[in-house]
Amino acid sequence: MKALARRISNLEIRIKPKETKQNLDREIAAMTKIERNALRDFLLFLKDGGQPGDAAFDNLKLAAEEAVYRARERLRFKDK
Repeated sequence: MKALARRISNLEIRIKPKETKQNLDREIAAMTKIERNALRDFLLFLKDGGQPGDAAFDNLKLAAEEAVYRARERLRFKDK
């Protein structure tokens, strides 16, 4: 399962334009330390085998989504 997820991720990276990676880099740079930690915690949870249905999944996912959303909003406001 992990090998399949890794292959899909590698394909997505090849397919996505470089612009997407630059946007992601900008979003992460715009995050506060707390927001970066929320994203990191969710990614580590997934890396350690966390799956939907695990008790912590929904909470960590929600915190990560909110962190990304707030960073995007700050960038949108900054770019205007």
